[in-house]
Parts: sequence; C-alpha cells; structure tokens
Amino acid sequence: MIKNDTNIIFIHPGTGGSAVNLSLKQYAELALNLSTYENTYFVITAGPDELAIATELSLLLKGIKHHIHHSTDGIINFCRIINLCDIFISGSTGPLHIAGALNVSTVAFYPARQSATALRWMTLNTESRRLAFTITDEPVNLNIKAVARSIINKYLE
Repeated sequence: MIKNDTNIIFIHPGTGGSAVNLSLKQYAELALNLSTYENTYFVITAGPDELAIATELSLLLKGIKHHIHHSTDGIINFCRIINLCDIFISGSTGPLHIAGALNVSTVAFYPARQSATALRWMTLNTESRRLAFTITDEPVNLNIKAVARSIINKYLE
C-alpha cells in the first residue's frame, strides 16, 4: 500500500525513437538517487509497444519500490493515470507533454539539436512545475547525481 505522503514518480523511458534519451542504466541511477529521499514510489510507464523497455528498466531497479504500468487501454485512460503522479520524468515524448498539459511537475531531457530544444518544445505546465535538461552528446553524458539533486531541490524538499 502506498501512503498518502508518498511522492509518486513516473519514469517513461520510451521515446518511440523520436529523440535522444537517457539510457536505461541512467534512468535506474536517477531512480536510485531519488529513492534516497524518503517516501518515494516509482511507476515505470510504457505505451502499447514499450513493455520490453519498461521491463528492462524494472530489472535494474532492484530494491527500489516500483511497478510497471503498461498502457493498453487508450490515451484517455493513460491521461488519467499520468494525472495521479507527483513528478513525471521522460525524454521529449508525447506522454511528457500530456503530463505538462495536466500541470503535473515534469523533468524532461531534450536533445541539443536546434529543432528539438527545450525552448521550442517545453511543456505547457507552469514554470514552477517544469525542469528541463539538455542532452548534448550521444551516448548521453549527464551528471545523474546533479540531475537528481536538482529534482530533489525543486520538487521534494
């Protein structure tokens, strides 16, 4: 059972190939760093064709409280599920923008390409509920501990 004061954090590792994204190992490292903050629970979200990637990430989250939500009941039901979370973490994807439109707090990873920057594709949520990071190289070379600290400072403390 999830307690009322629990921070529910969704991680959507899939992108449908639309953008550079964190590796599953980096998402797992991020979840590990965030899980040190008390009262966190993770939900790995997956669209209809993304169960394999969600399952791979789940295997990397050993010892971290989480489950997978495999969305197969259509976009409206997926929107309802997204609206339940406190923080939605993802690359630049459709589900990220749904979370933003619902004014859920978001953490987004955007490619450095001029056509795909955070400035151009930022979510619609209020600025206080939006955190964006730019991925400048492939494979992605981000300081995940610093990203986690930014998330904790903005949303969890």
